[in-house]
Amino acid sequence: MTASGGWDGSGFQVEDVRFVASLTRKRESDAFTIMKQADLVARYESLLAELHEPRMVELGIGYGGSVAFFALRARPRKLVCLEHRPERLAQLDRFIHRRGLTDRVRLHFGVDQGDRERVASILSDELGHEPLDLVVDDASHRYGPTLASFETIFPRLRPDGSYIIEDWAGLHEVATAFERRLADVEHERHAILAARINERIEAGVSPETPLSRLVIELMLTQTTDPGIVDEVCVNRHWIAVRRGRTPLEPGSFRLADHYTDPFGMVRP
Repeated sequence: MTASGGWDGSGFQVEDVRFVASLTRKRESDAFTIMKQADLVARYESLLAELHEPRMVELGIGYGGSVAFFALRARPRKLVCLEHRPERLAQLDRFIHRRGLTDRVRLHFGVDQGDRERVASILSDELGHEPLDLVVDDASHRYGPTLASFETIFPRLRPDGSYIIEDWAGLHEVATAFERRLADVEHERHAILAARINERIEAGVSPETPLSRLVIELMLTQTTDPGIVDEVCVNRHWIAVRRGRTPLEPGSFRLADHYTDPFGMVRP
């Protein structure tokens, strides 16, 4: 990767800013915590290298590391960031102020990505009618809110723009780990746990819809209407959706209106 100095085991540096890769916040001097692995950061390096002063949206600020990384690496014309938690991040505010990025990097806290009206209002206020080049969703990783923000923001992408949804396989990873754990317990305990799960399902506490459903819906859309979704690329880190050239009306776009499912791949 091109981050100066490369990875040193725990993180990397861009210009004079240190980034520490972790899923929990680090208190290492002024280093930013970035919740991304080395190969994922390398993918972003390649993607950002193709863009010139992009207009970007990031859903999910986390500890602020990815915002700082995108600000340094992409040199965006505008980077609008939304976060569900209401608390601001002093470290990130200082970074933006010291580098004179107040007009370019815009932070909005206390925003639910599933709130279509508020998300749309923020984007209209910040960007007007200017099209987006890149959207990164690293927010809830839940199907409902992720779909809502996708349907709200995707129509604003320029043709060939990219919409990235990170960590789509989280529920599958949890389910696999749970199955392995069950396989290690004695048969009687296994049966008890399975019975409790069935009780919760029968009581109406159904398992959450995994984001793999959205993967299928996007691929069906690409097949049914490639003018909307030109390409879908999936790896263990993200779903990368490239926008087609068919005009879409913000506010009324619904993904389910643009695909057919003759083989019943999408379950209710």
